Order: sequence, then C-alpha cells, then structure tokens
Amino acid sequence: MAPNDLRQIDIYCHLAKIYLLQNRVGEAGRNLQLASELLKDNPTSLYAPNFHAIESMYFIKRKLWKDALQTIEKGLQVAEKLGARQEIRLLRYQKAKLFEGQRNWSAAKQVLLTMYQQGFVELNTDKKQLFEDLATIDSNLGNYRGAYEWMLKHRVLSEEVYAQQTKLQIAGLEAKYNYDQKEKELLVAQEKAERQRTIIWLVVSIAVIALIVVYFWYQSWRRRTIQQLRQQQQIELGKALLDGEERERSRLARDLHDGLGGMLAGIKLNLAQMIEQQASLGEADLKQTVDRLGYSVKELRRIARNLMPESLVRSGLEAALKDLCTEAALPMVTISFRAFDIQPYFSAQVQLMIYRIVQELIYNVLKHAGASRIIVQCSQSSGMFFITVEDNGKGFPTAAQTDTGQGLKNIHNRVDLLNGKIEVESSVEGTNIYIELYVE
Repeated sequence: MAPNDLRQIDIYCHLAKIYLLQNRVGEAGRNLQLASELLKDNPTSLYAPNFHAIESMYFIKRKLWKDALQTIEKGLQVAEKLGARQEIRLLRYQKAKLFEGQRNWSAAKQVLLTMYQQGFVELNTDKKQLFEDLATIDSNLGNYRGAYEWMLKHRVLSEEVYAQQTKLQIAGLEAKYNYDQKEKELLVAQEKAERQRTIIWLVVSIAVIALIVVYFWYQSWRRRTIQQLRQQQQIELGKALLDGEERERSRLARDLHDGLGGMLAGIKLNLAQMIEQQASLGEADLKQTVDRLGYSVKELRRIARNLMPESLVRSGLEAALKDLCTEAALPMVTISFRAFDIQPYFSAQVQLMIYRIVQELIYNVLKHAGASRIIVQCSQSSGMFFITVEDNGKGFPTAAQTDTGQGLKNIHNRVDLLNGKIEVESSVEGTNIYIELYVE
C-alpha cells in the first residue's frame, strides 16, 4: 500500500471520530467505510488498531454490541502484535464502554481494573477518568463504599492535577514575566546604550564645533593682532617721522629767529643810523637797501612762524588757527574761521598735528583750487575733534584725491595717526573736506 493511502486511512479515522463526537453518526460511518476499504489489503497496518477503536465507538453508538466486540478483538490482536500500548488502552477502554452499554457492570469493572493494574493508564487525566468510571460502576453494583473510595481517589488526584496545572500555570506565568522583564531590561539597556551613543556623538560634535570655532577665532585674532601690530608700527614710524620733522622745524625756526633774524635786524638798525649820520652820501640807495632788508626780516619771521607757530605755544590751538587764517589770507582770497568748544586740555603734540592738518588744507586750496573764499570750521565734542574746510574753487576728482600731491598725503598720514577719518566732496562748484579725529 502506498504511503499516501496509509495517511488517508488516518485522515478518514480522525474525521469519523470528530463526527461521532458531534453525533453525526451517518457521516462517521461513511468515513469508516472508506478507511475499511483501504485497510483490506493491509489489515495489520499501524493505522489498523486506531481504526478498530473508532469503529467500535461507532458500533457502540448504534448499540451494535456484537459488531463492536468483534472489531475490538480484531484491533487488540493487531495492537498487541505491534506493541501499540496506546491503542491497547484505547481498545480496552472501548470494551469497558461496551459492557457498560450492556449494563454488564462486573465485566466493565474487570476490564478497567486490569488496565489500571497492568499500567496502561499512566496520565493523571486518564486516571481521573478511570476512577470516575469505576466509582460509577461500583455505584451501579451497589458497592457504595467502593464508589466512595474511587471518588475519593478521583478527588485527591483532581487536586493533585489542579495543583500541578496551577504550578505549571504559575511557572508559565513566571517564565513569561521573567521573559517580559528581560525584554524590558534589554529594551532599557538598548535605550541607555542609544542615549549614551547619542550623548557621545553630541559631545564629540560639540567638541569638534568648539575646536573649529576656536581655530577660526584664533586665526582671526592672530590676523587682527598682526594687522594691529603692523598698523601700530606704521603709526609709530609715522609719529617718529613727524616728530623728527617737527623737531627739525622747531630747530630751524629757533635758528632763523634767534640767529639770522637777530643779525638781519641788527644790520637794519645799523643802516638806519648810517642814513641819519650820512644823509648826503647815497641816502636813496641806503633807504632802498634798508627797505629790502626789512622785507627780508619780515619774510624770515613768516617762514619761522610757519615752521613753528609761536601763537600755538603762547595762546593755544584756537588762537593759533585764527592767526593762521588771518595771515594766510590774500588780497583776492578771504578766509573765515569759526571755532566751537575747542578745549586746550589735550597734548601739545596733538594740537600741533591738528594745526598742521588745517595749515596743509588751506595751503592746498590756495595753491590748487583757484578759490576766492575759504571757510574753516573747528569744533570739539568730548574726545572727538571735527574739522571742516569749504571753498568755492574748481574742485578735483575725489577718486584721485590721494594722488593729488604731497600735502594731501601728509594730511592723510596725520589723520591716520589720530585714528581719524577723512571725507572729501568735490565738484566744479567747490570742495568740502570733513575730518574726524580722536584726541583722547
């Protein structure tokens, strides 16, 4: 017989058992008939004892006691030959049910006791059923004490089974709880590890960003420091040059004024006395010589004043600037000077630099602008000093203002030394120059 046919027998038998439990006896009989036809060629198959057990259930259901006993005996022969203890137990149990159906209580009891004594009933659930059946049989036999004892065994075993089931359930629940706890612990550990990784990445990212920021800040600070050092060096160099220039101007001014100026003045007095004493000897020529000598003395004093303005030392910045505008004016050029809140408290060096800036501005206008009017305005507010010079000259291109001459370059140098700024507005109608200086 093919293996598929054997499996088909098992399927028919199981279907028949299900139908019997549902009291669908006809459908159970049809499936048993199909299984029987397959067993004709192999009556000692492994599936034969199970078939006879289920067929006996079918015959007992229909109260066909003879057919039921016959199929049970056939099944027992095959099962004992195969050593199939489970099927032997099932067939003997059906034999007991057969005798119960015939109300042959003694025979039914003997079958059950033999099963129990020979160890065919091993599972506690099967023993419970056996004890209950024996209690019913003894009750029907009128052996109520025996029935009570069997029911007592049934109760004790039921409690043991319940305790075992309860213990198994508790163990199962405990195992499930432990599993859930381990799952939770694992999830917590995973979440903790994930948080730690996140914190580590965050710390590393912040550290990298901080290093980058510090690096660029250091580079920027280094560039600024180098630039400031260079600017400071340039400022100190410019100050040194300007200080040297001013010292040389002061020395020349003193020499011209005290030395050569005094000598020329003495010669002028001597010539004047000679004119009075020798009026008849070339008076006109001597007078002309005296006039020229007087002009030379005046020019010498002007040059000395330009080299080192005495009014700046004697009277302060505002008076010196006012004298400068007055003396620089020409017959065709008027120079107006306005001063607001100029304080004399900052250093003489700064005052001299402001004086030179205004002086260069005026001389540049006189030399290049062709103006007829110049307005010079100076004011002070806290640590800021403001200079405005306006003229109505011909102007010049502001894009080329740094290349217009040495005078404007000197102005820019002095403005830079005082950390100031200069703004030039020039057109064909004139030029406006605005300067802001830090004097503190």
